[in-house]
Amino acid sequence: MVDLTIIKNDFLTLNQEQLDQLKKLTELYLYWNEKINVVSRKDIDKIVENHIYHALLLIYFIKFKPKSNILDLGCGGGLPGLPLAIFFIDCNFTLIDA
Repeated sequence: MVDLTIIKNDFLTLNQEQLDQLKKLTELYLYWNEKINVVSRKDIDKIVENHIYHALLLIYFIKFKPKSNILDLGCGGGLPGLPLAIFFIDCNFTLIDA
């Protein structure tokens, strides 16, 4: 069961659709991490607290204008790009890794 309580409490502007997307993203990380090493295996049980939450903390420091194009170069497993793309719905994100 994915618990997004910490995100719901600290990111009040997220709507239900965004919360659902973050839940699905977390479930995908849990699923794929069993097959390939997307996130450190020792840390996967705290994916929400240690990865999704930390990625979203950037919204307090960066304010992208609507229709901005953002490049996450060297994104690895998609952090912080994927959670930020869910938050900044009016922006275009491109994630690239080797």
